[in-house]
Amino acid sequence: MKAYSIAFLLLLIFSMLILLSSCGDRQSASQYISPEARFAQGDTLTLTGVLIDTHCYALNKSNTGHDHNLPQSGFRENCAEYCALQGYPVAVLFDNEVGEDEVWSIMTASQIFADYMTQTVRVRGTVRSDGVLDPLGVELRIEPDEWITIM
Repeated sequence: MKAYSIAFLLLLIFSMLILLSSCGDRQSASQYISPEARFAQGDTLTLTGVLIDTHCYALNKSNTGHDHNLPQSGFRENCAEYCALQGYPVAVLFDNEVGEDEVWSIMTASQIFADYMTQTVRVRGTVRSDGVLDPLGVELRIEPDEWITIM
């Protein structure tokens, strides 16, 4: 019986230490707020960032260019375009207000973006769910202050 009491006491102390250590990691209200807390379904927003394919980015966060390094198949040239043509979701990658990478998937046929992968776009859309936009319009930056509509 005494061994159970000591084990329970140690478990309780360990649990309290974990709880106290996690409290220090909480962010204040003035720090970054997740997309799902900032936007509700149906909200309209505009994002500017780089077009990436979500498949390869999920495998390796450095896969933001045309060529990708994949865990099992290694280096692949023009992988971003290939993935878009294969129908993998395309997303906008940008730095949020606290300088962290944020990704929003564009809910449409990815094939239309194959020629524009890794380029800077401005997407205006309706929030469908956490990190997913139904696009109302997509523009491609061709000059620092010049945009053309691609969708």
